[in-house]
Amino acid sequence: MTVDPLFDYQFRLILIGDSTVGKSSLLKYFTDGKFAEISDPTVGVDFFARLVTMRDGAFLFCFLFISTAYPAPSLVSFLQNSVCGEI
Repeated sequence: MTVDPLFDYQFRLILIGDSTVGKSSLLKYFTDGKFAEISDPTVGVDFFARLVTMRDGAFLFCFLFISTAYPAPSLVSFLQNSVCGEI
């Protein structure tokens, strides 16, 4: 018996930037469709996930990380080795 995967492609991305510029609000809108005008500051790392259906019917799993402007070097190393892109 084989189990079909839940998604066809997986995409991991990290957003790193100055505090209070809207990184968390942007990803909350992308994943939940809701914009949070007021949000607590991200401490360390936060993540969001969304399953997107492509036009051809394929499923794309988006795993999105957010980090502060100056994350710990060990955290940066870990995230850079586990994501496919940085913004």
